[in-house]
Amino acid sequence: MKSARETINETLQLVAGREFATALDLLDRALRDAITEGTSVATLARHAGVIAEQARDFAAVRRYYELAVEYDPEPWTYLELGDVCRRLGDNQAARMHYTTGRMMVEDGRDPDVLALFKQRTAGE
Repeated sequence: MKSARETINETLQLVAGREFATALDLLDRALRDAITEGTSVATLARHAGVIAEQARDFAAVRRYYELAVEYDPEPWTYLELGDVCRRLGDNQAARMHYTTGRMMVEDGRDPDVLALFKQRTAGE
């Protein structure tokens, strides 16, 4: 198996040539291997989510970010996951992800992301 860094570098080259489907196929294979080995899953999944967003495949973005938070639950990914759920019209899931991420940062360790969560959940 290639390292996550090698896979990411290869997919960046593919994306530069607008070969989004090929890049995502490569990442899907790398993710299957990473899940088996238990390494770099969240990193590869977040990278795949960014590429899927460039390809405007928002359902895939959601799947990749859901996988990422399964292996590395961190607030920035919950913020992105909430945004894509909202974009897909799943406002209930968006609120759930925003709430989860916001609870993770309520202690004030990351004021930038906390401000974004407050903005996204204002009036709810």
